[in-house]
Amino acid sequence: MSDRDKFRVWCENKNEYETHEVVADQDGRLYHHARMSQTLRKDTHIREQCTGLKDKNGTLIFEGDIVKATDQPYCFVKQIHWNGRWYQLGNSDIVLCNMEVDSYGLKIIGKVHLNPELLEA
Repeated sequence: MSDRDKFRVWCENKNEYETHEVVADQDGRLYHHARMSQTLRKDTHIREQCTGLKDKNGTLIFEGDIVKATDQPYCFVKQIHWNGRWYQLGNSDIVLCNMEVDSYGLKIIGKVHLNPELLEA
């Protein structure tokens, strides 16, 4: 499985991320990898797909991650979004790709469901 095919899932009922590996079928339904018969409900589980890119520390970047630009002269904190066509940094026009990860020195500093206060600053 490529990194781009990885998912993590926020469970709204438990206010925590699922700890089991999650996979998607061809129709986009999500399952626990170990229990393929158990479908994760769309109304209580928020799917966050891996971008396939890594931050400056080598950590995989997922949609919903909060990243910080660490290379000068850039200084911003943004959430990774999927806009239906590509991943972008917050509501900016910056499309996320290896070049942007490297040039901005992006570093994951949190996740939107666990650290929403990082976006308020």
